[in-house]
Amino acid sequence: HPWSLWIWTSDLPGAGTDAAVLLQIYGEKGKSDEMRLDNKTDNFEQGQLDKFM
Repeated sequence: HPWSLWIWTSDLPGAGTDAAVLLQIYGEKGKSDEMRLDNKTDNFEQGQLDKFM
C-alpha cells in the first residue's frame, strides 16, 4: 500500500527544525524500519507544509 504523509510546521515563533526527523510505523504485524523524512525542499521550516510520498 502506498502512503503519503503531509506535515505542517506551525507558524508560531521558534517553530521549525533543521534536525533529522524519523518515522517508524507500528501495526499488527510488527513495525517498519526507521525512515528519515527528507525530500528536495528545506524540510520542517516555520509555516511550511512538507509532503512525503
